[in-house]
Amino acid sequence: MHILPFAKYNIDSNLSENEIGYRLSCSFDNIESFSEKHLKGSTRSKDFEGYISDGKYHFRRRMKIGYSGFIPMAHVKTSEEIKGKTKVSVKINPRKSVSILLLLLLLFFLIISFSTIRTNINPEYQNKIEEINQITHDSELNLKPIPEQNFSNLFPSIMFSFLPFIGFYLFYIILFNLELKLLKSFFESIDLNINP
Repeated sequence: MHILPFAKYNIDSNLSENEIGYRLSCSFDNIESFSEKHLKGSTRSKDFEGYISDGKYHFRRRMKIGYSGFIPMAHVKTSEEIKGKTKVSVKINPRKSVSILLLLLLLFFLIISFSTIRTNINPEYQNKIEEINQITHDSELNLKPIPEQNFSNLFPSIMFSFLPFIGFYLFYIILFNLELKLLKSFFESIDLNINP
């Protein structure tokens, strides 16, 4: 199981580069790009959709219903090797927009965690409370100082602030690994005549 949403591996095939290209291109519906406008109202019949650009094959599983932006994409490049063998390089990763969303979520929850640490550990807050108490001299407004905190006491609250990110990330990693399994079975189904 991959804990990061990236996978890269090579397949050695006995088929020629042209034959592999033909089998790949016949196995998915050709589209211009992965933009949403090409997906709406689709009457395509194959389970995968993609396009060919600069000798590389870019495709992903087509969703029957719902938004397919979170589905990882496969990028395949073939290169002829000596003795008639062909190397098929496969790279599977999320769309750039999904990667950016994950990074923004991580940054957001890091900021929340650091503000929690700063608020609870910074001695300036203790001094401000003492100053307010001296100015007011009113027993009803007497503020109690925040008990001193150390990192081990703050760890549960920091982890709690990360729970939404952890939940979303685990969901995406499970989705990624399921899609990776489907893509590997896709390569088996088109029979690339893989070397043992």
